[in-house]
Amino acid sequence: NYHIMVNMASVRCDGLESAPDMADGYNFFTTDGLTLFQRTGDEYNKIIGGWDVTASPGVTAREGMDKLKPVTNWRGYCSKFNFAGAATFGGENAVSGFIFEKMNASEKEKVNDKGNNQDENYTLYGVQAHKACFMLGDYFIALGAGITNLYPDMAGNIRTTIDQTSFDGKVSVVSNGKTMKPKKGVQPLVVKNKPVWVVQKDKFAYTVLPEFSSSASYVIEKKKADWEKMNASNKNQPNAPATVEILRLWTDHGQKPVNDKYGYVVYAGKENVPAELPFTVLKNDTIVQAIQSTDLKTVEAVFYKATSLICSGIFLTVSDPCVLLFESNNDNYT
Repeated sequence: NYHIMVNMASVRCDGLESAPDMADGYNFFTTDGLTLFQRTGDEYNKIIGGWDVTASPGVTAREGMDKLKPVTNWRGYCSKFNFAGAATFGGENAVSGFIFEKMNASEKEKVNDKGNNQDENYTLYGVQAHKACFMLGDYFIALGAGITNLYPDMAGNIRTTIDQTSFDGKVSVVSNGKTMKPKKGVQPLVVKNKPVWVVQKDKFAYTVLPEFSSSASYVIEKKKADWEKMNASNKNQPNAPATVEILRLWTDHGQKPVNDKYGYVVYAGKENVPAELPFTVLKNDTIVQAIQSTDLKTVEAVFYKATSLICSGIFLTVSDPCVLLFESNNDNYT
């Protein structure tokens, strides 16, 4: 019924190459926790001409698309940190997490294909975060912790984008159980400490966890598209639309965050958005990020250090950093 992808790269991996003379020139954020939600498969490719790449879905970055210059970079970008991992048992549940601070992968030792000079894109760097993603049935939960701007004097707020997807004209807002049409302009995702659901019919529904994302917003915007700028091969697409309509949702960390957090949920099911979420957040910090289903049958956790975690009905202790998925039938965990 749908497809969700999370893309991350530790220092052990290279990122996705850029080559503006022949292909994409703006692959700066494709391994920074990029998260894509697709039901029809064209949610992104039909609007990419108007994308703000600093607002790539799932990415925590400094805003400022206008400050970026396309590059030739055969190694792409990755995190400076070694930790990245994921776990699944082949079913409907999964968990992933990594420690993020962007680096140019061509700066690694013994690289012989560095591409051109990257020094002009300073705005890319200096953002740290611990980022975890949880898939629990039809629910996608994202938690962030330790979000810090290492260059606080550099212009541009740090934000985590929930989604930047095509707007198909059928969006409603659910607040305090009431369904209404969205208002024009930037609108809050938290009203009087209560989360707001933004629902795009036959697509996905979005909300935030106010205890972690008190400053979050959404907007429906029409933007001018520059297809050839995004990818040189698009010059062969003369019928590409001159403008695109985008639904964008994000949480704002301000310009100088230190150890900030976020939390949001994307619902992919076909039922109405729930009055109560089917999970609890056990912990969200730079040591552990974890959730547990309300039926107590599933625990998903990212351990960044050797430590313990108390859950309902289970006590976990790990000897090393790891990613864990526990699923149970009755009282038996796997």
